[in-house]
Amino acid sequence: MSDLLNKLSVLILLQDAVAHMIEEIPNPTVEGPRIMIACVGIGTFTGFIFLMVLLLVAGPVEDVIESPAGPLLHIFFHATNSRTGSIMLLLSVVSEDIAICNTHEMIDSHSSVSSSPPLPS
Repeated sequence: MSDLLNKLSVLILLQDAVAHMIEEIPNPTVEGPRIMIACVGIGTFTGFIFLMVLLLVAGPVEDVIESPAGPLLHIFFHATNSRTGSIMLLLSVVSEDIAICNTHEMIDSHSSVSSSPPLPS
């Protein structure tokens, strides 16, 4: 369950990229906090939808907690009744996490060397 909470905290706290790119934004003292608050709102909304869907298809809570494969894989298996389908859903979540981490690293490196083009005004 802590793995699921970790993923949700990443979704909610994605405004970190704004802090790295703040010097690229026109009128950063006004737009920066607005963007950060919007990121928290969007992450909370989408995370809530994701949690509700997981809770609707989870099945018995005791089985999810005691699953040796992990709670998220167990919920996916209970929802799809297919080993292949549940593995593919889990891989999609993991690949999304990897893409988010890679995107964050690229944004961070571009903003530190100022190699990215200026944003349109």
